Amino acid sequence: MPVFHTKTIESILEPIAQQISKLVILNEEADNGSPMPDLSLPLQVVQQAAENLIKVGHQTCETTEDSWMQNELPDALNRVKKACEALEMALVDFKSDSKSPFGKRKLVEGERGILQGISAILFILDQSQVRKIINSCEQVIEYLSITELIEKTEDLVTYIKNLTPVLAKMTREVDSREKELTNSTSREILCEHLEQVKNLIPSFISSIKVVLILNSSIETNDKQLIYFAVENKDFLIKQLTYEINEIIKVLKLTSFDRNLSDHENFILLKNEINNFESNSKKIIEWLSNKNLANDSREVKDVQKILKNFDSLMEKLDENENKKLYDLLKNCQSVIKNLLNSDKNDNFNIMGENPSEFLCNQLNEIMNYLDEINSASDKSWSCLTFIERLELTLKWLRNPTKDDFQIGELAARSIIHDSKKILSKETNIDDRLNFEKFIDRCDYMIDEFINLSNDIKLDRITVKSAAKKIQDSLSFIIKRINRLMIQKFADQFYDFRAPLHKLNEIVQKSSDQIIDEKFNEASIDFLDQSEKLCEITSNLSLSTNYVKTRNTTDRINRLTKRIKELSPQIVNSGYTAIKFPGDSNFDENFQLLSKKWETNISTLQKVIDDIIDSESFIIACEKSIIKKTYETQDAVLEKNASVIVNNALSIAQKTNRILKITSHEIENSEDKIFVDRILISNDKLRKSLPYFIHSAKSLALDPSNKENYLIWASSNEQLIDAIAAVRESISNNDNDTNRSFISNDDYLNSYLTQFDDLRINEEFSFNSHQPKYKPLPVSRPTPLPDLIEENENEFPEPQNNQPILMAAHDLHYSINQWYTTDNDIIAVAKRITFLMAKLSELVRGQNRSNKKLIDTSKQLYDESLEICRLARLIAEDCTDKRMKLNLLQICERIPTIGTQLKILSTVKATMLGFQGSKEDAEATEMLIINAQNLNTSIKDTIRAAKSASIKLKTDTALKYKWIRKKSFESNILGIV
Repeated sequence: MPVFHTKTIESILEPIAQQISKLVILNEEADNGSPMPDLSLPLQVVQQAAENLIKVGHQTCETTEDSWMQNELPDALNRVKKACEALEMALVDFKSDSKSPFGKRKLVEGERGILQGISAILFILDQSQVRKIINSCEQVIEYLSITELIEKTEDLVTYIKNLTPVLAKMTREVDSREKELTNSTSREILCEHLEQVKNLIPSFISSIKVVLILNSSIETNDKQLIYFAVENKDFLIKQLTYEINEIIKVLKLTSFDRNLSDHENFILLKNEINNFESNSKKIIEWLSNKNLANDSREVKDVQKILKNFDSLMEKLDENENKKLYDLLKNCQSVIKNLLNSDKNDNFNIMGENPSEFLCNQLNEIMNYLDEINSASDKSWSCLTFIERLELTLKWLRNPTKDDFQIGELAARSIIHDSKKILSKETNIDDRLNFEKFIDRCDYMIDEFINLSNDIKLDRITVKSAAKKIQDSLSFIIKRINRLMIQKFADQFYDFRAPLHKLNEIVQKSSDQIIDEKFNEASIDFLDQSEKLCEITSNLSLSTNYVKTRNTTDRINRLTKRIKELSPQIVNSGYTAIKFPGDSNFDENFQLLSKKWETNISTLQKVIDDIIDSESFIIACEKSIIKKTYETQDAVLEKNASVIVNNALSIAQKTNRILKITSHEIENSEDKIFVDRILISNDKLRKSLPYFIHSAKSLALDPSNKENYLIWASSNEQLIDAIAAVRESISNNDNDTNRSFISNDDYLNSYLTQFDDLRINEEFSFNSHQPKYKPLPVSRPTPLPDLIEENENEFPEPQNNQPILMAAHDLHYSINQWYTTDNDIIAVAKRITFLMAKLSELVRGQNRSNKKLIDTSKQLYDESLEICRLARLIAEDCTDKRMKLNLLQICERIPTIGTQLKILSTVKATMLGFQGSKEDAEATEMLIINAQNLNTSIKDTIRAAKSASIKLKTDTALKYKWIRKKSFESNILGIV
């Protein structure tokens, strides 16, 4: 079957597929009675391309040292050669009889052989190149494993001299391969892991130096330092090996762009597990009944299950694969015996009858899958709350449809993880109040399940109950996100402070009480790192600003690296303290610290991108107001240290706001918006020194009323300046990418005190109380009265209609918007109906190869139109991040559209082979490709909607995103 993971393969296959599709259509028209036209020209084009490839293949086969290629390539070349001969025979036959059945059969045979043969040749040639790169990667891993042989400095010099060219070769080859891949996510991951390898190598070399020095100079009674040094070296070897193995994993990806979202993979996983268990139980029942004769049909069913089991293994974690593979091999060997003998023959396998043995193996597989199934039900950490809400909404829209409880489990997981996050909330009253609301939502889900099973109830009642659950879950997500942003603003205004403190202590290691100071600083550093990773993970979980699945995965990878690196920094710092002035130990500590700071900087950038700037400023503003009241209490108590600490905290948060707004300035191309922020930023920047000076004076003499009044005045000016910055950065259009809660009065009745700032506002110097501008409250924008569009009813999909299911999901997503003055929505709706038509054709309903090929071409053309419109929006978008995100998302569509055309042609060449293994593979690939296209279009629509709100004022584009009344109350705008 065709693969499309490289640009070269795709560029070769596309023109060949175009010519083959023309031949398929001509062949079908001939079946309908039309005479076959002269095929000389199209066949000549196809044969010329095939012959060129055969020539290159033979030359490569003769010169290569790859034994796998030498074994595999001749068969593929021979297949293409036979296909060319079949086409030649068809051409000769049609010249004598334009309706020749023999000619038609040979034409179909040649079409199929050309496509599949050329695909096989390209795949074999490509894999040969991949194995060369993997070999370079494995050479580096091999060098990493021999560090134990390095016993002196001369050995290290030789080691570095040998490692450098191998590492350079691997880097060069991986970098070249990255540029060749068609999957943008794979390219990004490959670049990230390669960059990690480059950054870790200096620390790795430094760690070997430290081990050598300690082994040669340290006394035997102080083994702790050696242990730390060896552990540090082993950690870096482990990290480098992990990063290179991740590179190898990406290099091995040969399937076409399986860009399914995680929740779709999760559904497929559960579906395949359930199907496997259902079929296996039937087989076990047959095998257990000794009165029945041997039925090869049943045994072949088992064989079919096990062959399809490979796709199930792909969706499981790598750690589970080995056990499943062993079970699979055992079952396959028993099946071969059963196929060649009677079920009740007396041969034994490990002392058991083969039927009994197979029953035991299948039962063991099912028990193992039950564990995986159960674990997957409880573990939803790979999905954000918004993705889970999408799954829940699918279930709420159609609760009677069997979705393997995915929707219900998604809703329960939101509730479970929200409670888990809340369990660490220090404000008991707020926590208990919110938990009561969450428990009520959980109870509403139970009620909804009972209602949906009651056939007596009308649809309106069930829909109303679903609406309440939707609003409640949306509200929970919004509140958790606000809580996480507030925690992030409160605790992490300076990410690097704990490390800098640790670094200062290491540099002053001559101090006699350094150990005690270092222990305190290291505990604080490790604690802050752990909290930072936890809060950022929860932020990525709860925000609706995550642009792609790779963003969440990247955050998880970064937090994992930070967690693992933090203890190594502490150990390295401790060793450096024991050897003050030694540059080798200090270099090791500094390199690890730099690596930690690099990861932190990257994490901060990613987090800043997924946090709404206005929401973050609001959180900082609340925190500063809280510190203001704490300072007032400290003045009453004459506590100068608290005054200083609070002033420092306020100043740091103010600088963090200035940094966020600077990013907004750099990100925007809207001159009016930028000028507005610059004015407010300048005011805030000028007010900060005045505030710091007044805070110093107040700390020196807290009882001086004049000092307090000056401080209070400067503090009020600072908060007013922050409010002005917040207002300048705010977008008054609530229908933006910013999440807001609309029509939530009935929800707020349960949480009336949740957002209240619980602080003591009384102060003895009440002659000057600061007056703060109120924080903004989001309100829904009223929509104009529009008539709902009369549209054709979109067909309701069944579980065995995956293309239609994906099309239905896209249709429902875009159907919330009016098509008036919105071309991109109009085109997307046409695509959904074309997808529904494609679903019918692929399933064999109204089967016509011409219709199948024409429909795929129409989908390709409409997809290009979506891209064109998206690029026009991106060109006029003033927000650089939104622009880049939109361009990156729509970049995938032309590639997937091209693949769809090729796969439709492959499917069309299966005439006379319906139901075969090749036909099943072609159908599966076509289905996944169609799902990928639907997902990419859906993502493009979302990104275009966000970007169109930030268009230039003088743009000629006029996009109106007017939500239909039936969708108005959707709190998060998620459908």
